[in-house]
Parts: sequence; C-alpha cells; structure tokens
Amino acid sequence: MELNELLAKAEDRLSKIHPTLADKARQLIAKAHEEGIDLVVTQGLRTIAEQNALYAQGRTAPGKIVTKAKGGSSYHNFGLAFDIAVRKENGEIDWDSTKLYSRVGQLGKSIGLEWGGDFKSIRDTPHFQLTFGLTLSQLRAGKRPSGSTVTSDEAAVVELGAKGELITDTQAKLTSLGFNCGTVDGIAGAKTIEAIKAFQKANGLDVDGIAGTKTLAKLAELIDAKAKAVEVKPAEPAKVEPAKVEDAKPMPKVTSLGDKYSVQVKAKVATGVYKNADISEKTKTLKAGTVFSVYGYTPAAWAVPGGFVQMKDVEPVAVTLKTGGLNPSMEAEFRTFLKSIGLEGALNLAKGGNPSATITASGLDLVKVRKFLDEKGWYYK
Repeated sequence: MELNELLAKAEDRLSKIHPTLADKARQLIAKAHEEGIDLVVTQGLRTIAEQNALYAQGRTAPGKIVTKAKGGSSYHNFGLAFDIAVRKENGEIDWDSTKLYSRVGQLGKSIGLEWGGDFKSIRDTPHFQLTFGLTLSQLRAGKRPSGSTVTSDEAAVVELGAKGELITDTQAKLTSLGFNCGTVDGIAGAKTIEAIKAFQKANGLDVDGIAGTKTLAKLAELIDAKAKAVEVKPAEPAKVEPAKVEDAKPMPKVTSLGDKYSVQVKAKVATGVYKNADISEKTKTLKAGTVFSVYGYTPAAWAVPGGFVQMKDVEPVAVTLKTGGLNPSMEAEFRTFLKSIGLEGALNLAKGGNPSATITASGLDLVKVRKFLDEKGWYYK
C-alpha cells in the first residue's frame, strides 16, 4: 500500500491523541514503510468508559481477558499512547511476526517513543507511548502535558468500584445536596451509584449511574450556587414594629470558600444544623460520625448548604497534599509560609527521585496551603 494511503487510514485515530505523539506515529509509519513494512494504527485514544468495558471482558462480560488496566490506568486514556499492527500484502493483519514487531519497536525507540515490547510485566509489542515524564497517578489527578487533547474532565469518572479522592468529593457533594451515599469513604459502592442515579434523574441527566463530565459539572454548579446563596443571603422582612428594629442583632459575616476550597469535617457529636449564622433556628440534627463538606465560615461556625454548624461540634478531616518538582528555593519559601500560619515542621521531603514533599493539613489551614500553592502555580495533588 502507498504511504499516503497508510497515513490517511491512520488519521482518524491519530487526530484524537496528543499532537506530538501523533507526529511521531506518522514518522514511525513512514520509517517502517521505507523498510517494506506497512503499519496500521489500531488504537489511539481510549476513553475511561471504553477502558472499563475492555477490563470487564473475561471478568464480568463475555470474552477473553485482554488487559489488567482499569479506567484511568492506561496512557491510552489520556491520549498519550497508540497501538499498531503489521499489514500483510493481502490486506490481512500479521499479529505473529516477532521479527517484524521487534524491528518496528526499534524504529519507534529511535524517534523517542516508549515501546511496549520493553515492558517487564506484560510485553505489548504493538504498543507505543509518550508519557512526557508524567505518571498515571499524576494524570488521574488532572496534570496534563502542554498541548494535551484530553482534559481533566474527560478522565474524571465515578462508577461502581472506583476509589480515590474524586469519589470522596463526589460522595460529600451528593450528601450535602440530600442524596444518600451512605458513608463518605472514597469507595463507589452500590449506595453511591444509587445516589448518582437519583441525582441524574432529578436534574434531567442520562440516568446511568456513572458520574462523568456532565454529572460532575452539574454537582459543582449546584454546590457553588448553594454556597453563594449562603454568602449573600438577604435579610428577611422585619416582623416587628419600627421602634423595635434597633434591638435586632447583626448576623456574623460569612466568608465563602466556594467549591474549589471546600473542606470536609466530621461530626464529633450529634450536631445541629441552624438556619442562621448566629446559630439560631435549628432545622435538623446530623448523627455523630457524619462526614460532610463545608463551603464557608464565620468566627464560630461552618457554613453548609442550607445552614450552619458550630465549629466546636465537628473536627476537620485531615488531607495529605503531595507536591512535585520542589526545588531548594521553593522548599525554603514554602517552609517560611508554613511557619507564618503555624504549621512549621509539617513539610516532609521525599528522598530520591523527583524532588517532592507531602504536607498534612485540615480545616482553614488546608485552605491556606491550597491557596498558597495555587497562587504560586506549583503542582500538587
């Protein structure tokens, strides 16, 4: 087959992966063609849902097991990998020629690609990738190489059996909006999936129990709207005679955290939720041990959707943040900042490898640390 025909056949799949990787794939096809080897691209971007469907094959779905990677555990899911196959003269695919795939692997490595034939666990000779130095955990946390064609939202999916920070955050938001997930534990079990379905049905979304881009965006929208409603809550019309208005007490000022800097707290005791910022007009009681998100605060209370809880009744949930690429000057600046907010000595440096550090904080200290890192533009997860 002519080179231009091979390139044309590959273009649909190559157009969905990282542009730099796509260019290298075209170079590989051209180099192989010069040696009489015709290549076709069999896989480019594979979505999270497609990856999970592939993982289910041979497990919960018919077929033979073909991958050990769940959704988010393959560079394909982030547009940073592609697979090839050798095409015979008669148009059929040759999957068996060890010699040809080894030669193609060497050609790929010569132009800077990582070859699956070098993998230690399962050799994958049709596979090539370009990681840009990013690990899968960094990609799952939302970090992307410059020019990436896959956004964080496209990789963010909450479905049955998934675990991690995204699950915890989603459970907390659903709980705050009145959709029962059970325990907020970072594990998407049956109750979490039922809560997602109920939320989707209530908001006119496709009811599939999988929280993807649209569902997560709607969750964030409603949480943010509730936080703003608390922040700018208008005063109710006075029901007293004008002469008595002077006796009314001003409400404590509420500082909004919004959705981005919301924090989680855990009820130490049976905790009352109050209608007003001065902790008046109790509306309901949360059980001891309930974990939930707060989106604002006063000097003595946390603001939650629909009301306020007393700070003394809850304890902030600690979160460990991990930074990447922390050089000596950044470390010194970070330590100075931490000392200024009373967290001196909280920074733990990783030994060896890429300079990084971890810090554990909770409540408003966690908010301050996140804002500092965001203002500096430093990577963390």
